Amino acid sequence: MMPAVFESSLCPVCLSCNEDTSHLLFDCPSKEMVWQGVIFEFLWPTTSIADIKEALLSLDFSDIWYCPITGISPYKILIITLSQIRLARMRFIFDKIVIVPEAIMVNIRSTVHQTVDEDRIHSLL
Repeated sequence: MMPAVFESSLCPVCLSCNEDTSHLLFDCPSKEMVWQGVIFEFLWPTTSIADIKEALLSLDFSDIWYCPITGISPYKILIITLSQIRLARMRFIFDKIVIVPEAIMVNIRSTVHQTVDEDRIHSLL
C-alpha cells in the first residue's frame, strides 16, 4: 500500500532537508556513505559522487572506467548500487526497516559477485 499523504517534504530518513531526487539517491547522509563505500571498494578512488551523478544523468560512463573486479563494468556497479539504495528506501518507507549503509554494501557486494558469476557462466555457454 502506498502512503496516502506524506506529513512533510523533509527526507523521511535524515529529516534534515527537503527531499528531491538528488537527495533521495545521493545526498542523504546514509546514501552518501554507501556511494563513498562503492567508490572505495569498486571504483577509482578519485571518482566523486558528482562524477557518478553526471554519468548516470548523461548515460556517459566514459569517465568512470576503472573497476578492480574482473568481469564487471563500472556502469553495472552503479546500476546495482542505485537498485540497492532504492530497495533500502522502500523497505524503510513501507516496512519501517532502518537504512544501514553497511547492510546495503553487503547486498551490493553480493549482487556484484553474483552478476560476475552469472556473466561468466553465460560466456561459457
